[in-house]
Amino acid sequence: MTRGTIPLEELLVEIRNGLNVEQFDMQSEPDMLPITRIETISNGTIDISRVKYGRVSKREQEKYSLQKGDILFSHINSPEHIGKTALFVLNQVLVQGINLLLLRAKSDKCDSAYLTYYLKSSGVRALFRARCKKAVNQASLNHGDITSLQVPLPSLPEQRRIAAMLDKADRVRRQRRYALELSETYLQAVFLEMFGDPITNSKGWERVPISDLGEVQTGNTPSRDHLEYYGDFIE
Repeated sequence: MTRGTIPLEELLVEIRNGLNVEQFDMQSEPDMLPITRIETISNGTIDISRVKYGRVSKREQEKYSLQKGDILFSHINSPEHIGKTALFVLNQVLVQGINLLLLRAKSDKCDSAYLTYYLKSSGVRALFRARCKKAVNQASLNHGDITSLQVPLPSLPEQRRIAAMLDKADRVRRQRRYALELSETYLQAVFLEMFGDPITNSKGWERVPISDLGEVQTGNTPSRDHLEYYGDFIE
């Protein structure tokens, strides 16, 4: 154990695989329940629009329904997506599917939001990518690869303070990304309104070769005969 850290295993009251049940794209029957899949947490949050549906018994519902504060973890995925994590905070029934692992923190030791942010950190993601077993287009982590992770553990009040700060930063990041996406969409709309579709030339603009509008030339690679042109810098 590293000084000031504790194995993840000691912070969890439960770690488990999800329910293996046939999944459907649509809720064709009223009693079918939403079930998570890998895509449900692809953006780092629980996206309820990216679930499937299944027939789940009462016993299965009691066992596999998520509780607030549960963490979903992608332990089977393509290597670049391995270790993706999301915190469940919704006020609705959602059943844990087979392809996501559930981590349930001990509330008297660890704040689940703090733990989620730690699992999402770039260093931890890189560690999991290094630990995973790779196959064709897929990688996996076993329980030992995950639960042996060393987690820095300040006091609970400090964990909550850190998580609250990261929540605020994450909201700002999301708002900025939305503003950039909105700006890009707006600029595209303005361009199309003014000039039309450049592919179909819907406004009938005159077209000329780009060479008529200026000089066009390619780049050049320096001669290898001159060693002074090369070194440990970018050519």
